[in-house]
Amino acid sequence: MVKYPRGLVEAAKRRIQEQHKTSTEHGKLLEMTKERLLSQGYKVLEEQNEIWKRMHAHEVRGNLDLYATKEGETILIEVYMDDRKLINQLNRYSRVGKVILVLPVNAWNIEVWGLETDG
Repeated sequence: MVKYPRGLVEAAKRRIQEQHKTSTEHGKLLEMTKERLLSQGYKVLEEQNEIWKRMHAHEVRGNLDLYATKEGETILIEVYMDDRKLINQLNRYSRVGKVILVLPVNAWNIEVWGLETDG
């Protein structure tokens, strides 16, 4: 098991708590997503230690925002806020028509949700 300096761990915890406040844009999107998943019958984990244990069991590293399960299905939620240029482009383009976001990933198991999502 890796031991991290106490100050580093505490700083990371504060950053996560700050991001998850509903007064932030990140927190509002996270809350909207959580409510949508709960309304669809998912069990939603928010506690970072519990999420880490689940990810570690699959030998996957990462610090995602939510971990949801229902009837053997697992959904991993990462609210992305870092690239304002991309977010602004998508908002502008979507006023004209449907936008297809192409990324260099295997997208067969990836879904994009936004402020207004059908379904």
